[in-house]
Amino acid sequence: MARVRGADDVRKAIRRAGPELQRQALEEVKAHSQKMYQDTMAGLDTAASYGTFYHGKPGMQNITGIFRRNYRWSVSKAKLKGRVGFLSARAARKAFYAKWFFYGSENQPARPVHDDAFEANREPYIKAQSVALRAVLARLQL
Repeated sequence: MARVRGADDVRKAIRRAGPELQRQALEEVKAHSQKMYQDTMAGLDTAASYGTFYHGKPGMQNITGIFRRNYRWSVSKAKLKGRVGFLSARAARKAFYAKWFFYGSENQPARPVHDDAFEANREPYIKAQSVALRAVLARLQL
């Protein structure tokens, strides 16, 4: 699972700063989690153009459909944290082939749509949370 380093420290400071700043930070987490989810879904639309998916088993022709049904996003208000991906053990089992789909194998090219979406949203997320952190620091210095 991809992670943004240093986010825990930012979240701790925001939690101590009060409910208005928590709400602002949560909105940013929600917006970026949704954006990453939407970017990944759009990437799945073009993933077939990377090459055909060698699956070795019948019934797996619609692999992106399986991913779409099980790939989700969620936001935890208490933790000020967003998650995107196969969030439950059941979803991960159903999307067993995701590892080879996203990272490739000797039989097929990689289709890193999840990682591409994460990287595209990393900097905007960090900037948005930095704005919230500066607001925390400004309030603490009063």
